[in-house]
Amino acid sequence: MAETVDGGVTWSRLNLPLNRTIRGLYIGADGELAAVGLKGTIVVGTLGNVRLVRGSPYDFKGIVAPSSKGLFLYGAGGIIRHSNDGGRSWDEKTLDTDSTINSLAQCSGGFWAVGEHGLLSNSKDAGLLVRLNLMSA
Repeated sequence: MAETVDGGVTWSRLNLPLNRTIRGLYIGADGELAAVGLKGTIVVGTLGNVRLVRGSPYDFKGIVAPSSKGLFLYGAGGIIRHSNDGGRSWDEKTLDTDSTINSLAQCSGGFWAVGEHGLLSNSKDAGLLVRLNLMSA
C-alpha cells in the first residue's frame, strides 16, 4: 500500500502488518479505511492502526462505499457483502450466479455488477436487495 500527498508525483510506501494481497481499498473522509483482497481478506481501521477481520473462503475483488449506504465488497462466486459499521461486521449477500463479480458501480441509487461469463446485473434499490436481475445470455 502506498500514499501520495502531492497528486501522485511521489509515493510513500505504507507497511501494513499483514502478509496479504489487497485488491480494493476505501478510505473515508474521517480517515477510516476498509481494504479487501485474496483468501477472504478484510482489513479495517485507520492508516496507523489496521486489523484483519476474518473474511470468507472467497477472493474479494473490490469495495465500494455509496453515500449513507455503508460499504459493499464483491468478488468470486458472485459474493457481495454489506457493512453498516465501517467494516467491523458484514452481512453476506449472494448474487444468483457463481460467476466472479469483477466490478460493482453505483448509479442512480442502484448498482450495476459486471463479471465473468457475461455477467451483467443490476439492482434498483441501492444494492440492498440480495437478488439482482441477471441479464447475461
